[in-house]
Amino acid sequence: MKLKTPILDCVLNYHAKTPTRFHTPGHQGVFKGGIFKGSGYDITELSFSDNLLYTSGIIKESEEQAAEFYGSCGTLYFTNGATSAVFAAVSAVAGYGKNIVIGRNCHKSVLAAASSNGLKPFFFDMEDDGEGYLYPAKAAAVEKALKKIPDVAAVVITSPDYFGRCAETGDIYKVVKEYGTRLITDQAHGAHFVYSGLLPLSAVGRSDYVIDSCHKTMPVYSGGAILHCSSDKFRLEAELKRAAFHTTSPQYLTLASIDYAIARMADDGGSVYAGLYSKLHDFVRAIENTDFCYVNNENHNTSDFSRLVLNCGEYSGEQLSQELEKRNIYAEMSYGNRAVFILSPYNPNALDKLAAAIKDIKLTEKAKEIHFPPACDTTESTLFLSGRQIEFIDIEEAEGRISAVEIGIYPPGTPAVVRGSAVTREALDYFLKNKGKLFGLIEGKVAVRVEN
Repeated sequence: MKLKTPILDCVLNYHAKTPTRFHTPGHQGVFKGGIFKGSGYDITELSFSDNLLYTSGIIKESEEQAAEFYGSCGTLYFTNGATSAVFAAVSAVAGYGKNIVIGRNCHKSVLAAASSNGLKPFFFDMEDDGEGYLYPAKAAAVEKALKKIPDVAAVVITSPDYFGRCAETGDIYKVVKEYGTRLITDQAHGAHFVYSGLLPLSAVGRSDYVIDSCHKTMPVYSGGAILHCSSDKFRLEAELKRAAFHTTSPQYLTLASIDYAIARMADDGGSVYAGLYSKLHDFVRAIENTDFCYVNNENHNTSDFSRLVLNCGEYSGEQLSQELEKRNIYAEMSYGNRAVFILSPYNPNALDKLAAAIKDIKLTEKAKEIHFPPACDTTESTLFLSGRQIEFIDIEEAEGRISAVEIGIYPPGTPAVVRGSAVTREALDYFLKNKGKLFGLIEGKVAVRVEN
């Protein structure tokens, strides 16, 4: 590999010494079977392994190499997932204003981070396609919001969305700079964009902060994420926030896998994605005469072809997903009448098995209705409710009550109710129809404001 892998090399070298360990983690590398097969590589901060929260050695070297490759002024690693990177970015900009402008398709972590930092959230307008699927963010909608909302700490957009579609990031960034604020792009599902010309442009260089959730689309262990910063000042501010709330026990297997994945994909990303692209064309031809239609994601400027979306027509995506699971095939998400699959460039032949299953499936019971989340509103949103201010009630009793938390369906993790707003009848009906997929509930109960 052309790029170095300092973290991976360090972990491998330590493991090769078969050391006698008296340090955390408590398994101490002696458990070898089952899920502990790789326990010998699971280490902690030692004299030679650097410290993620105060980097000066191998982690710093790897982060600096990643920044150079991605083209950022600073890249920070996280093992708590993209959520912790979102918190670092939002916390870093909180001192620049009292308000934050957000897309309605944002991840719940964005609103949680805004609340934790005392930022008042405002949604900018987003159009849908008439079927309930929101289009990605557009520059005109962001500008319209910035004309009305003062003292904006930052604008937050999601690009790509869960369907692989990208926002007008470059145009939005120009608008954001004209209004003197900052742009955070939640590019959680686009960490792989830089590795192939067949994929959309990365938001790095067109945003002040870019969050990449590496484990979603790269060969990285769960929790691996990176945050790209557009200036040294923004990097220092984000690094300060990372040190404040990231776990002091980062997962070194995850760090080493980030290190490895960037180096490997820098070498062969172009060729493996070209192979996947060819394989996808074979898949599309194979399912032409089935009940399921390929949603074309082949405009490389605006869509990620490696995010396979199937339109199930009059059937629900959940019905297709259930039939696939009977055949030991698991989709990333079902949503409305769509089923979503994340394709790996390192496992393109899996598409053959999926195509065979799709051709074998004949759904007979049409969905009575396709459910979409109602649009939520931040107009009355309060910043934080806790302690004596809240009580827990059954979700069935929540109509009209003021929620103390974001509530929605995961995936994709987009709230249908935000904290400080009322649970409408429409929202409650949606929640009850999707009760097994809800986030925001604790043992079937939701936190609401205590009524006077």
